[in-house]
Amino acid sequence: MRTLTAYALSIAAVASLSLPAIAGPEKTTTSTAQNISQKNIDAVTFSLEHLTLSPTPGTNASQWGVGAAGFFPFNPSWGLNIDGGLYTITTPGSATTNGSRLQVSLVTPWSKQLGGIITPSGRAGLSVGFQNNSTAGFSTQTWNYGGFIDVYPTYNLTLSAKAGIVTKCAASNGYYLGAGASLYATPDFSIKGTYDYSRFNAFGGSNESDYGLRANYQLSNTPLALYGGYARSNFSPLTSFHVDTTTLGLEYRGGGNKGASLVDSQRNGTLDNSNLYLGLQCRF
Repeated sequence: MRTLTAYALSIAAVASLSLPAIAGPEKTTTSTAQNISQKNIDAVTFSLEHLTLSPTPGTNASQWGVGAAGFFPFNPSWGLNIDGGLYTITTPGSATTNGSRLQVSLVTPWSKQLGGIITPSGRAGLSVGFQNNSTAGFSTQTWNYGGFIDVYPTYNLTLSAKAGIVTKCAASNGYYLGAGASLYATPDFSIKGTYDYSRFNAFGGSNESDYGLRANYQLSNTPLALYGGYARSNFSPLTSFHVDTTTLGLEYRGGGNKGASLVDSQRNGTLDNSNLYLGLQCRF
């Protein structure tokens, strides 16, 4: 059974969204509509991530990569999020796979007001993404097109959803759906659960279901954060095959968001990876 090795280093530059306070429904003062700041990039994020994958009991591997992201506002209500990166996958006994990805998203903040009470606020957008994987001179390209929405019903809860289509993944077309929830026990500590589903139409059809749990902790009043998580990927019709992934990472948030709380950084920074389509099946 093959062992996979890979690494992900995510460098992200973030411009702030002038969201009204991320407060919950108890806010009673009238607030103006949300606007994206007309500043240049004023926050930067660097992450170093180590992934361990276990395709079968008794085997495990790792993954490394490098990436960069940034948010660029171009009017009070819209901005562009650009996220790209490189990664390497090594399998003992097989040729090394080198991959690259690029995701471009049009983003807008939003809020719903009832009698001057913001219930709730969030942000939404449309995304176009590209992945390329090459092994021994042979390469495959995958495109995805979709949309996402983040909802902030209270200060300590974020709900997320995404959907879209995938083309040319392993010579197949299909679609993806996803949902997630982040609970902030404190402004600097969160636990996030996610579920992602992908459907491909090649060879009579196949599915990928990903269940994830991740914890993030930001050192108070510093730009440093730690995170770790676990994900289970099930594949159908190969019901006897699955991939277990454990993640451990270090993140640096600089620029204008330097020292901001975790909840503020995640809601006003670049898009979280859960908003992007990175199906495991499309990497191999």
